[in-house]
Amino acid sequence: MEQQTIQKEEKQQQEPQKSSFLSDVAEILETVFVSIFVVILLFAYVVRPVTVDGDSMRETLHDKDRLLMSDLLYTPEYGDIVIVNNTHSYLYDEDGNLVEGNGLPQEKRLIKRIIATG
Repeated sequence: MEQQTIQKEEKQQQEPQKSSFLSDVAEILETVFVSIFVVILLFAYVVRPVTVDGDSMRETLHDKDRLLMSDLLYTPEYGDIVIVNNTHSYLYDEDGNLVEGNGLPQEKRLIKRIIATG
C-alpha cells in the first residue's frame, strides 16, 4: 500500500514538471514568432536595407556599403543623401516632346545628394 502511495506521489510530481517544460517551450516559441513578426513589419514599413552599387558617392559612400533607409516623417533638405526610386524616366524625343520611359528596375535605386531644393 505504501509503495502505491509513493508511486502516485512520484507521478504527480513528474506531471507538473512535464507540463511546466511544455509551457516554457510554448512561451519561448511564442516569443520567437512575435519577435520575427515585429522585425518583418519593421523592415517592411519603417526601414529597408539598401546596398550601394557604384562609385558615384565615392567620398561619402563606397561600393557595397550597406544602409538602412527610412522615409517616415522625412522632408528632404539641402545636403541630405536620398535614395530615389527611379521606376519611371522621362526623355525628349526628336520632336522635343516629353516621353515616359521605363526607368530602372525595382531593385535598383539611385543614391544621390540633394544640391538644391525648390
